[in-house]
Amino acid sequence: MKINRRRFIRNTTLAATALTLTGSKVLGAELPAVKNKFPRWKGFNLLDYFSPNPPKGDGRGRTTEEDFKWMSDWGFDFVRIPMAYPSYLSFDRSKI
Repeated sequence: MKINRRRFIRNTTLAATALTLTGSKVLGAELPAVKNKFPRWKGFNLLDYFSPNPPKGDGRGRTTEEDFKWMSDWGFDFVRIPMAYPSYLSFDRSKI
């Protein structure tokens, strides 16, 4: 039996629409209400140590107290500090 693509798409769309409109009653049971299991934390990435080549000079680009105040005012409640491995390993950069 050869499957007609248009008929398959139409039937699948109708079935999905019917299931969506009627909800779980089509399945014969009510689904329990699920509370959001994701925490409502809002994090911010500090990229001070993310670059494998640290900035030279006056240290611009480093996070300051004012930056933390800005993050807090905007609703962020924690920070992540991603690090590139050259930030915490000691090696000779002239050999790379």
